[in-house]
Amino acid sequence: MNVVLETALAMAAAYLIGSISFGYVAARVVKGVDVRKFGSGSTGTTNVLRTAGIWAAVFTVLGDFLKGVLVAVAAWQLNLPQYAVVLVGLAVVAGHNWPVFLGFKGGRGVATGFGVSLGLTWQVSLILFVAWALIILVTRYVSLGSIIVSLAYPVVITLMHYDWPIVIFAAIGGGAIFLMHWKNLVRLIKGQESKIGQRVDMRKGKAKPE
Repeated sequence: MNVVLETALAMAAAYLIGSISFGYVAARVVKGVDVRKFGSGSTGTTNVLRTAGIWAAVFTVLGDFLKGVLVAVAAWQLNLPQYAVVLVGLAVVAGHNWPVFLGFKGGRGVATGFGVSLGLTWQVSLILFVAWALIILVTRYVSLGSIIVSLAYPVVITLMHYDWPIVIFAAIGGGAIFLMHWKNLVRLIKGQESKIGQRVDMRKGKAKPE
């Protein structure tokens, strides 16, 4: 099988794997609700935590993270060239953000993107994960940690002279996460962003405070 066809098939499989929404499943099982109709509308860990609680959130973050890691590792095991591995990694993140099974309304790519990045640049990814965790610990804003790390990742990768496919992955992946958090950034600037631990008013489908 030639590389182009193999890469295309691997990307298609990665997209479908990414489209498996652990957050949607967890909220349905634990709380019996469609997480997309509450809070931010995201199927990601933070909105699941606010909507369905800690155990649903743990299931979500582990599932989203592992599908990124496993897809990246599988791509390497197929002996695909580096640029192809990057494309496959981007495909699984795209599936997570715009899942075909849920009308293309999913998460924001943080946990899945981190999983892929760990399979590509594990040293940098672990350092940035620690930075992300510290930002959240100090500020209690998950979105702020995600925004800062999404901007820092491509800068660090470029400064460390990684190969161009990795730089492209960092730029596209980091840029996508930043754009997916644009509304969060606006709310942060206005002082209206919800902090971690705040729950959703299930009657109104909104996070408190506004």
